[in-house]
Amino acid sequence: MILPEGIEKGTAYNVVSVNLNTAECRHFNTELSFSCNILSMNARTRLKFQIFKQEKNQMMPLPLSSGCSYFRNDMVTESNVVTFSAIDCDSYSTPWINYSVFIEIMGQQTVGSVMITNPVLIAIVADSKKRNFVEGDINGQAD
Repeated sequence: MILPEGIEKGTAYNVVSVNLNTAECRHFNTELSFSCNILSMNARTRLKFQIFKQEKNQMMPLPLSSGCSYFRNDMVTESNVVTFSAIDCDSYSTPWINYSVFIEIMGQQTVGSVMITNPVLIAIVADSKKRNFVEGDINGQAD
């Protein structure tokens, strides 16, 4: 995903999503891990990465984590890795859950070229009653 120069504060992009079939789970926790590379070429930017959760019959996704901030106040050319985790202990007997990571532009306009590459969201679901794991369908979204 390439973030165009001059993006206004508050603009958000969906970077990656994972859909889980949790129909067979009753009492479970989900551990989520996100990572991506950020390539900055003569750029200045402030980004906030945040995981959102949406269950069946929810109109809007809700924030699951407080997120992770990435910022460069000076014009730089570099490559960085962003990684963070969250645990969802608040899901019961729902047939499916979608988790998504969004990037929000914070503080100032983006200057220069910024690319988000190799976004990965891994979800591990453990059902405390059945002691089993659920697989997720990982859908990377790159424009």
